[in-house]
Amino acid sequence: ISVGAGYTDVNRGSDMTYEQLNGHLSWQPTEKLSASVNAGGEMRQFLDTDARSLINPTFGATILYRPVEVTTISLSASRGVSASYFTDQVTESTALGIGVQQRILKHFQLGISGGYHTATYVSSNPGLATTRDDSGFSYGISLGFGFLKRANFSAFYNYSENSSSESNFAFGSTQVGFSVGYAF
Repeated sequence: ISVGAGYTDVNRGSDMTYEQLNGHLSWQPTEKLSASVNAGGEMRQFLDTDARSLINPTFGATILYRPVEVTTISLSASRGVSASYFTDQVTESTALGIGVQQRILKHFQLGISGGYHTATYVSSNPGLATTRDDSGFSYGISLGFGFLKRANFSAFYNYSENSSSESNFAFGSTQVGFSVGYAF
């Protein structure tokens, strides 16, 4: 069980305080299966405004399944609240994800992932009507391998798309890249 509190200093807009209460449980019933869950709630107050406090449930969950040593399948879900990038707003977000990691030909690591998210923007200013809701999905693939005993190389492709109740915030994004690393 954890208890937390914080203060968010917002440059333009209402500053916020919040309190959180969460419970966390990890479980590994077999060598191939493990799960982690946290759940609780958050109360958020807006300073410098007459807006009501927000009370929101929060959670996170991850399930890992390893059917064979070289394969890992993961499922995840989360819900949280955070200060928005937009003045006098907070974001209530929910996300779902799935991923697969597979070793191929003893030397390569293939990763495939996908996800879905929603975001609701809530006003911290009683005079500001906010009705924006976003949702979207993403997917990606990566391929990596190790070399020189301590070095690794990975290339990736990611795509994400966001739909919004306000058309100016709809977008699609494609990313392609690579990374090279060396461990000491």
